[in-house]
Amino acid sequence: MAAARKLRLAVLLEDLDFGGTQRYATHLLKGLDRGLIEPELWTLRGGRDFLGEMQASGVPMRHMSHSRKVGP
Repeated sequence: MAAARKLRLAVLLEDLDFGGTQRYATHLLKGLDRGLIEPELWTLRGGRDFLGEMQASGVPMRHMSHSRKVGP
């Protein structure tokens, strides 16, 4: 019997600056069962407040930009 594939989950945030959504998302991503789910965190623009916490968690991150503004 073939092993079940892990579910890939990407969470998209505007940034990692302090905020309720950012705090909730970081706790959610850190608490997921990595045996079942492959989480990733994507941000539209970097942010630093939760960056260290996310780096320590080992959750892969992608930053679309490090600009202070989000735009086309």
